[in-house]
Amino acid sequence: MGAQIEVVIADGQRLFREGIRMILHPEKGIHVVSETTNGLQTIDIVSDLKPDVVLLGIITPEIDGIQIIPPLREKSPKTKVLRFTSFMDEAAILKALKVGAKGYRLFRQSTKGSCG
Repeated sequence: MGAQIEVVIADGQRLFREGIRMILHPEKGIHVVSETTNGLQTIDIVSDLKPDVVLLGIITPEIDGIQIIPPLREKSPKTKVLRFTSFMDEAAILKALKVGAKGYRLFRQSTKGSCG
């Protein structure tokens, strides 16, 4: 069996973190080692755990989702930071990549389907 990919989910919204955890849970080889709710907590956890990946949402109280990337990379250079957002902002995407994010994923709310 191969090595586990250790993941930290970082976002101020509980539903975002739970949704990402639900998506990752059945995946073999991926282990969510922590969830964080704010930027300062994320820096501390990443510094301590040195995860393989940080899935970073847009909402990180105390420090925004772009400003947090350089300290994360400094504390754990091998950790890959991936940004997740539902907002299409090309300037923010380019800035996140420029300061060290390894990827950026845009989530769009589906208008398909119906209730009832």
